[in-house]
Amino acid sequence: MKFEPSLKEAAKNPRFRQMFDAWSTPMEQLKGIYPEASKARPYLPDMAWALFSAYQAALIFAVVRLQMLKAGLDAPEAIDAGVVTKLITTALPHRADYVAKYGPGAFHHLLD
Repeated sequence: MKFEPSLKEAAKNPRFRQMFDAWSTPMEQLKGIYPEASKARPYLPDMAWALFSAYQAALIFAVVRLQMLKAGLDAPEAIDAGVVTKLITTALPHRADYVAKYGPGAFHHLLD
């Protein structure tokens, strides 16, 4: 599903927003994940932490986009995909062409 057209529809259609609400996980379940992982940071190689950071950024980016759809917030400029794109392409330089071709909508394909 294309993000920006979906934002426009979600802004005007409450039933459309309900679909995204049904797909989402309560935010309370996501709290506390980073503080636990950050305890391991001193014991990990830099590359392992870079990969974890890119993984986490891709997930958080997706969660923020989902929250925007749930709320009907038609403001795609509110999030900067460029920052996440740079982080992902820095951690996964061999996938830079893929990211350039498909953009933020394909970040989830890189999670493996």
